[in-house]
Amino acid sequence: MNKLEIGCKYIETRDLLREEIRAGTLEGLELLAVNHACYCCVRRIEGVMYVVERKGENSVECYFFDTKCYEDAKVFEYREGMVVQ
Repeated sequence: MNKLEIGCKYIETRDLLREEIRAGTLEGLELLAVNHACYCCVRRIEGVMYVVERKGENSVECYFFDTKCYEDAKVFEYREGMVVQ
């Protein structure tokens, strides 16, 4: 599998996660950060992070969010990484 195939659905997945968080169908569990990067902004998470678990077809997928990105996802509507007003 080449690099292009691995990241081809990243933007769709990120926007879908934000939409599900905003709609209230997904919630994050607040934990102390343990050497993870934020799924939305790719920065290293310091202090508190949110772990969002989404059940896939045969597995559970975990996504890590910085506090600001998680709070923004609860309030703002996103399309292709841009805030829609």
